[in-house]
Amino acid sequence: MANGYRDFDTSGAVTPFVTVGLGFAHNTMSEWTRINPDAGRTRRSFDGGSDTGLAWSVGAGASWDVGPVLGSAPAKLSLTWRYFDQGSVSGGTNALPGSGAGAVRSRR
Repeated sequence: MANGYRDFDTSGAVTPFVTVGLGFAHNTMSEWTRINPDAGRTRRSFDGGSDTGLAWSVGAGASWDVGPVLGSAPAKLSLTWRYFDQGSVSGGTNALPGSGAGAVRSRR
């Protein structure tokens, strides 16, 4: 992900800023199994999946000049909020062939 940052210079000790990012994400989900002890087929396995798509982020915050720390250059304390969207992936909804092992209820 490539990120950009823009601060808004102010004459005070507080500097607000925004940030944005853009990139690619590859998400993978392995085969998965549902276990339901109350059903006639207690275990069923389903396909996994994968997807490659757009990833992005946005954020905002502010930094405060706190002065020199232990004789070093001036330090800043920042508070940042950031949202990331890295895509998604979902697995199959149809049971794999041969899955569904488990107790079978008899009907009387």
